[in-house]
Amino acid sequence: MNIIVDQRTHEEGLAEHGLIPFPDDLPSLDFAERRCETDTGINLLPDDIVRATLQGHVRRVVMNSAGVVIEMGRKQRLFTGAARDAAKLMATSCDHPGCAVGVTFAQVDHVTEWSDDGPTDPDNSSIACGRHNPTKHTHYRVKRTSRGYVIYHRRDGTPMLAVGRRHPDELPPDSHQLDELARARARALRSA
Repeated sequence: MNIIVDQRTHEEGLAEHGLIPFPDDLPSLDFAERRCETDTGINLLPDDIVRATLQGHVRRVVMNSAGVVIEMGRKQRLFTGAARDAAKLMATSCDHPGCAVGVTFAQVDHVTEWSDDGPTDPDNSSIACGRHNPTKHTHYRVKRTSRGYVIYHRRDGTPMLAVGRRHPDELPPDSHQLDELARARARALRSA
């Protein structure tokens, strides 16, 4: 059985039984936003959730404001459902440099392998075709940059980039940074 509960309701229930400190650092929720039910929609009391927490297996699943699963934790090994869809939306083709196999025909795998404690969530996902996926961790090292790009690295640590691509750290700044650069250049020209 799956039980769905929001973080505030869960932590308040645990705190009322003296199991954790009261969660005064969480934002307050309207009662309409609280969830305390089975996955089939049967409402439960917070005390039922506390009993289930103590007796069952707890799997943390994080959803965004639209109800889309964005993190599944360590219980699920394979990318399926919303996690798979989210991973495929972040790419257009195989992440291997120069490979043009589209996401429709590619596989979703972990950047940090599941066996190395890599979570099954979109932030740790990578898209690879059937040819590049098996060699991803045996011949290369794969990393996701702070800007969200998946970069393959050779064994010596140098990044592998498609012809004409620059290293992600050298990519042009975001649009708001470009606007600021343009204003700074205009100020410099006016003062010259």
